Amino acid sequence: MQAKNATTDIEGLDLSSYQTITNADLLYEKCPHYIIFRAYGSSGTADTTFVTRVQQAQAYGVPCGSYYFGQPRYFATDAEAIAHAEGQAQQYVTKLNEAFGAGKTGDITPFLDIEEYTDSATSTAGY
Repeated sequence: MQAKNATTDIEGLDLSSYQTITNADLLYEKCPHYIIFRAYGSSGTADTTFVTRVQQAQAYGVPCGSYYFGQPRYFATDAEAIAHAEGQAQQYVTKLNEAFGAGKTGDITPFLDIEEYTDSATSTAGY
């Protein structure tokens, strides 16, 4: 295993509205090589800080991207599952367009973040 070397390692941050930025100058000028911002959360609502933080990172010249915190859940039919997934994808595209401009997705490939989840409608755990 290679030892950590500040001259070759690339470090980034994952930020959402759950983290408060108290000193933007320190964060954006000193800290990351890149930042990934949450565009949507598991509740299906947009992250309230996403667009503003993308604009801040861009103003400081920090490469940034985004993720959608997915909402796995049970659906009775494939058609319902597809419609739900398509709706979430459209939410994400709309938010990316708002933050980065029409047809743009940021400096880093957008991605889907899915973690273990308990479906609130059925109380089924382990998704």
